[in-house]
Amino acid sequence: MGTDGDQANDRERLQSWREIGAFLGCDPRSAQRYELSRGLPVHRIPGGSGTRVFAHKHELQAWMDGESASSSTREEPAATPSRKGEFDRRWLYVGAPITFLFVAGWLALWPAGIVLDGSPVRLSTAFGSINPPLLADENNVYYQESKGGRFRIVSASVSGGAANTLALPLTNPDPGVISRDGVAFLLRGIEGDGNSDQPLYRQPVNGDPAIRLGETLAYDSSWTPDGQGIVFSRQRSIFLANAKGGDVRRLADVPGRAYWFRWSPDGATLRFSVYDSGLSTYSIWETPSLNSKPSRVSFGLGDAPQCCGNWSADGRVYFFQSMVGGFWHVFGFQQQVFLFGRRARQLTSGTFHFRSPLPLPDGSRLAMLTTAQRAEVSRYDSGADRWVPLFEGVSAATVAFSPDGKSAVFTRLPDRSLWRCWLPNCSQPVPLVPGKSNITMPRWSPDGTSIAFMIRQPDGRWRIAIVPANGSGPARLVGNPGAEADPTWSPDSRELAFGSAPSPDSGFHQEVYSLNLASGRAAPVSGSRGLRSPAWAPDGRHLAAIRSMTGELAIYDFASGVWTNPAPGIRVGYLNWSASGGSLYFLAMPPGVPQKIMRLELGSGDAFQVGGFEGLNRPSFAFGDWLGLGPDGSPLSLRDLSMEEVIAWSYR
Repeated sequence: MGTDGDQANDRERLQSWREIGAFLGCDPRSAQRYELSRGLPVHRIPGGSGTRVFAHKHELQAWMDGESASSSTREEPAATPSRKGEFDRRWLYVGAPITFLFVAGWLALWPAGIVLDGSPVRLSTAFGSINPPLLADENNVYYQESKGGRFRIVSASVSGGAANTLALPLTNPDPGVISRDGVAFLLRGIEGDGNSDQPLYRQPVNGDPAIRLGETLAYDSSWTPDGQGIVFSRQRSIFLANAKGGDVRRLADVPGRAYWFRWSPDGATLRFSVYDSGLSTYSIWETPSLNSKPSRVSFGLGDAPQCCGNWSADGRVYFFQSMVGGFWHVFGFQQQVFLFGRRARQLTSGTFHFRSPLPLPDGSRLAMLTTAQRAEVSRYDSGADRWVPLFEGVSAATVAFSPDGKSAVFTRLPDRSLWRCWLPNCSQPVPLVPGKSNITMPRWSPDGTSIAFMIRQPDGRWRIAIVPANGSGPARLVGNPGAEADPTWSPDSRELAFGSAPSPDSGFHQEVYSLNLASGRAAPVSGSRGLRSPAWAPDGRHLAAIRSMTGELAIYDFASGVWTNPAPGIRVGYLNWSASGGSLYFLAMPPGVPQKIMRLELGSGDAFQVGGFEGLNRPSFAFGDWLGLGPDGSPLSLRDLSMEEVIAWSYR
């Protein structure tokens, strides 16, 4: 064995052979042979005051062959140790592009750096009556309130404080946008059903008489950036008119009702929302020009329901709402960062609804409407002519009772999960479908074994599902893959009838289907084209439904195969058969008068009022005007206990 110094030298020389072998692309033994043939370590060549280090292997090979390499070598001090892993310029051509693409992808996918700061400031509070959109000028935020089936426009200071109802001449003003100078609204005057196309008006904020804009009927509208035109929607199309509502021309067709038209601050881009009634989905679309075909924008969120956006004053951020776990939440999308768009970032969370995000003119705060949904099931006491609580302390949206009258199922608020409880007080509740399920309209099968209900999918569409009543198994989807609503059982519990979700542009494409649960096959009910919301009579003799276009009642006689129209001219909703099947209860919405509860006697064909809703503050959320029947045949409805607030949140 040699000395420690010899061993160190040997290790150093072996390392030298390895390094130069790797540099030349040969093994260490070949490097050793080169060294021995020259009598010098090939990578340490005396030169002047130091050691020559070769930059490329072809230069070293040239020196080994006796060629001069002085022109391509450089001098280093003798004390400088040998360099390992010299820089290869080829990485400029390979590594740099890869690094650039990696950084670009990171920028494109990483959420925008938009955050809400601190705690929100309350601008206005109401108990279950605020409707979007929020609109604002330099001093005030405006919104719509509903009470007793009537609408009004309310203003609140952007600094907070008491809200004030505007004294406007229109009976039911439905705001679309406010002018840039804040002096007038472009709005609809609702006559009858607010979900249909309505007359357009220019309504001064100070309460001066409204000006009807031509003969135009619209679902929603907005002024063009120069104020010289109006963009509006009707049915499934978008139109352009002049500022007085004339010279109308069609711009584009979209797959649903277009609304919430908002221009970017520079006037270059128009974004709007579309509700597709066939799929019950919400999406945001945009067009760079009124002469260009609009296209859908996803903001990196895929098919999640999205709607109702507004631009920041500088145009750099677009705020909108998207559904997450059955709740609307606010998102922010930063338009561009270093040439790359970013995925939208979720800004709110929890079991509240956050809707209608609106950047305030001060450029640093974001107003929005927040709702904590709660409701109480109430029973109409016909003898006392008043509404009394059915279940104390149970926050529910809809309820159904077992055939034996011993238990009930209800959709719990705010998460809309499905629960079962025991009568008479809805005690010992247990979950059948827990979590943020977004369930509504449960229906108990006549044989008492199953519960059918509507459940909203992540993409926003409604589907029909069934769960065992005893909680012994998970829920399963049934029916068609499209949007479905209002399940109703046949008397033998072997079939389900269902229709499509109510929508403003349903038209005659809707149809009532009957699903055979054993075979899984669904077929349209004869003559049901243009009908929805079926209700199967307990005796099996009739099927009731609602006409999509007029909202009128229709009843099908299975024996004769004929549909009749027993209550012409009255819009109806929430059909409920009596236990015998001899009479039908429904929500009646006659034009120009408050809503009421009516009953139709099939034998005589007479329809008469059962009760009204005086003293009952009913919810304004989806399916909030629900009407049902209790085990004793008493009408049931909801008392709204929700808290709604307009808040302002600082953002950066």
